[in-house]
Amino acid sequence: MHGLAGDQQCDVNDADSLSSCCLFRYPELIKLQQLKDEQGELSSSDEKRYKTLKRQCERELLSNADVICCTCVAAGDLRLTKFKFRMILIDEATQATEPECMIPIVMGAKQVSVCVYVCVCMCV
Repeated sequence: MHGLAGDQQCDVNDADSLSSCCLFRYPELIKLQQLKDEQGELSSSDEKRYKTLKRQCERELLSNADVICCTCVAAGDLRLTKFKFRMILIDEATQATEPECMIPIVMGAKQVSVCVYVCVCMCV
């Protein structure tokens, strides 16, 4: 899942990308991520704090994003449940099943655009 705001792009599922997007606003998150990378795990209190800060950062990034890009299935992610989208674009819709396409649609979109690419193959 990617959040796009202006010229900044952040992948909320990638720790490095999330860290770079939250560098100035959440320095404690960066320190905890580095500690986790070095030690492999955090203490229970540090892990709890890490998860709290990560959720705050994700929420802030997604709330400020002009565009959120994700798969149809990821549109049902808990991090997006409180968002209402005016428009949904389903790209390469022929690659998804009908139930997968319904996930973003039932999230309350006012407009839905479906892109379908037709390929005619000629065998020689």
